Amino acid sequence: MSLAIPGSLLRNAQSRELKTALVGQVARACAIHEVDEIVVFVDSAYEASAPDADKTPSVFFCRLLQYLECPSYLRKDLFPFHQDLKFAGLLPPLDMPHHMRREDVSLFREGVVVQDKTSADGCYVNVGLSSECYVPRPLKAGVRVTVRLQQSSLASSSSSSSSSSSSGIRGDAVAPSLPRASHGLYWGYQTRLARSFKEVFEACPYSGGYDFLIGNSDKGANLDEKLSSSSSKASFRHLLVVFGSSSGGIEACVDADETLPTRGADAETLFDLYLNLCPRGGSKAVRTEEAVLAGLARLQSFIHIAGKKE
Repeated sequence: MSLAIPGSLLRNAQSRELKTALVGQVARACAIHEVDEIVVFVDSAYEASAPDADKTPSVFFCRLLQYLECPSYLRKDLFPFHQDLKFAGLLPPLDMPHHMRREDVSLFREGVVVQDKTSADGCYVNVGLSSECYVPRPLKAGVRVTVRLQQSSLASSSSSSSSSSSSGIRGDAVAPSLPRASHGLYWGYQTRLARSFKEVFEACPYSGGYDFLIGNSDKGANLDEKLSSSSSKASFRHLLVVFGSSSGGIEACVDADETLPTRGADAETLFDLYLNLCPRGGSKAVRTEEAVLAGLARLQSFIHIAGKKE
């Protein structure tokens, strides 16, 4: 499942600390509901034409999402100091399955290729254990990689002894999607920046694109009635759920993208289901980060019934 959310969400926060807290809420919601991809899209003319793209809300959003998804033992190697990450330590950890402690035993681990320990035959990878893992494949130093430990190495990988030989742990570099595809292990999310609303759909990384689209809007249909009539017929491999801005919703995001032939009033035509995921709220307005958590929770039964596993 993929989720798309506008970078303008952070405009409601007046400080970097509050912006960080908002990103943390979204990241926690996505981790809890096992979202595989988070797409942050630019939904304003100001941000799209900003002279310094590195300082836009959407880039801040993506950088922090990537940092939170990364296992803590790899962050020092993969994330140099940046002001956007100043308050990241205040957030509750995502604690996803691949965020392992040294004593955890697992067939798969995330790692980073160690500097000055690569050759034409292979390399050593820091996978968060007391010794490094040898991978018989040349990889670029400093690159993050998913490693499947060889069966003979699983016992030694659980050892906390600092005297363990680095050659005692061996593994193979595999696709980051393999733990999920072959063993049903949720392995975190990928983060993608879309420079426009249109790019959310056109730059899909999955073969065949997103085959089922759900839009969340206060102008959408009643969730329970629509899903009860659609869940028996719907099926998908790559679901995309799109949330709009707090001010104007998806309709405003569509209007902000001049490359789309569709206008905001007809935004419903872009989706297979156009739903109100937070109906009958006690508040006059539901903020986007609140809609993400509540909406994903309400979609779980539909996803379980209609979703196809690879």
